[in-house]
Amino acid sequence: MSRLILDARLAVRGLVKRPGSGLVLVLTLAVGLAANAVIFNVFDAVVLRAFDFPNLPRLVRLWETHPHFDGIERGNVAPANLLDWREQGEGVFSDLVAWEQDHLDVLTRQYDQLREMYWEEARFWPF
Repeated sequence: MSRLILDARLAVRGLVKRPGSGLVLVLTLAVGLAANAVIFNVFDAVVLRAFDFPNLPRLVRLWETHPHFDGIERGNVAPANLLDWREQGEGVFSDLVAWEQDHLDVLTRQYDQLREMYWEEARFWPF
């Protein structure tokens, strides 16, 4: 413990002798902490929190079954069926929007990685 106290006293003496280096130290810590807070807030807002959809509990996903294909219980809705559902479902749904999950193979010199991606209609995002 005495060694820690001696090291702290030596550090304080060095900062008193050279106040410019103390200022640089404090500014560096402040910038680092601020950058860390900004990065965490952006990560929290973009990745960790759910999207802010209006009436989120009422958001549902509809599937289409393919009776002719064995092993496929749920499939994407065909575009023509989606248009029919929009016309016939007025008053049942407030809106029907198409989206599809796909995979993208990212190739670089360092790695080969499979990424998920989603395709949505422009009206999916309420701007």
